Amino acid sequence: MISSAALAVGAIAVTTSPAQAASGTGTPNLGCWNTVVLDHGGGYVYAYGTFTCDSARTWKLIPNVVLSGNNGQYGFVDNSAVCSGSPFNGISYCRTPTVRLKEIPGVTYRASNSGSVEDQEFWPVETVAHAQMTGEEAPWKAGDFPVSGNWDQGMADNVGIWRPSTGEFHLRNDNGSLNKISWGQYGDIPVSGNWDGGNGTPNSNVGIWRPSTGQFHLRMDNGSNTVIDWGQDGDIPVSGNWDGGNGTPNSNVGIWRPSTGQFHLRMDNGSDTVIDWGQLGDIPVSGNWDGGPADNIGVYRPSEGVFHLRMDNGGLVKVSWGGSTDIPVSGNWDGGNGTANGNVGVWHPATAEFRIRTDEGNLIRIAWGNPR
Repeated sequence: MISSAALAVGAIAVTTSPAQAASGTGTPNLGCWNTVVLDHGGGYVYAYGTFTCDSARTWKLIPNVVLSGNNGQYGFVDNSAVCSGSPFNGISYCRTPTVRLKEIPGVTYRASNSGSVEDQEFWPVETVAHAQMTGEEAPWKAGDFPVSGNWDQGMADNVGIWRPSTGEFHLRNDNGSLNKISWGQYGDIPVSGNWDGGNGTPNSNVGIWRPSTGQFHLRMDNGSNTVIDWGQDGDIPVSGNWDGGNGTPNSNVGIWRPSTGQFHLRMDNGSDTVIDWGQLGDIPVSGNWDGGPADNIGVYRPSEGVFHLRMDNGGLVKVSWGGSTDIPVSGNWDGGNGTANGNVGVWHPATAEFRIRTDEGNLIRIAWGNPR
């Protein structure tokens, strides 16, 4: 089971210094106002334009808002912004502004005393709150990214990585050997699952989810490509056997939406099952926590180093495992016992080491991939 984590690693600066405000378009509003300037550097000022995280090569944008002019004496600033967050919410009061910025593709950002975000208005500059943007590169772009699955058609799952620079999966077989599969391109997010489950074998295969199109590209056992439209830019992909009651081991796809904390799981018949689980900042996981026929969902909370797993009855099981910089994975590591239950683990980027938790709570370490 892949944990398609949206974990911020490898902070990169995408801005330099505050810039002059760009010209707005439309009808000027000349009330009591303050203007927010988002400076990308290199001549781009995003306060009056549209952009996506991809264009800035980041997955998260965090403003460092510095109030100037009269605002410097009285200002309060909420420095919160994420690509997958809700649309811009801006409230700014004269001399005592509160600035809240949330990046979403296709939205133009303004701060006003009325909270207006209407496209036909712009706010001219008088006192300016400069927002210097810093970004964190997406983990699936920053280097190797962990995956897990049953590559050998045996009883247990194993580990692997996806290398975005080459678009290659490096899968570890049970005997420790390497199996390379070319699939996907830079900017994709890896997934894995038993897409051909109708053949009755527990083998996993690979796939990717492309944020720019909201499409899964799943590799079948014969090497063909199955495309499924599911999700939107800003979502995080997951996979699992959601319809386990039908007795087949096949996997399907889904997404977790950080802005709402909701999983949208695609059933075999194409319907959408929505489950509220997790909060902004969590990382989605999936697995068979109960040992029954179907997989379930969960989240990993980096701030706590704790997995929050949802059981079939809707109950919560917490498992402490990992640290704030780790990327979660899940799988049936103890497959030799004949059960289908999954457990958790993490991949530690600094050492390129998987730290797997067995059913007994023991630690298994596997070095795989390149550190970053």
